[in-house]
Amino acid sequence: MNEAAVVAALAPLRDADGSPLIGPGDVAGVLTERMLTYALGRGLNYSDMPMVRKIVRNAAARNYRFSGLVLGVVESPAFQMKVVKKAAPANVAAILTQ
Repeated sequence: MNEAAVVAALAPLRDADGSPLIGPGDVAGVLTERMLTYALGRGLNYSDMPMVRKIVRNAAARNYRFSGLVLGVVESPAFQMKVVKKAAPANVAAILTQ
């Protein structure tokens, strides 16, 4: 299912006055939060929300394409500064298990 189909499927959800309950920006925001949580390996907190909103704003300029959201996550400062622990060399692991 592509992005347009998801938004079209959610379009019938309307408030009592006829305004949509959920829009593409809402879907993009939740998806961005979930992708950042996975990419950073930790939960998000209130200080991460400006970054989420910036990614969604930039994705809006690209018509909320999934590639725009992924690019925003990858280019985010939090993802760029993530430290990855290096695995111990095999010979050190063998020495430690003896």
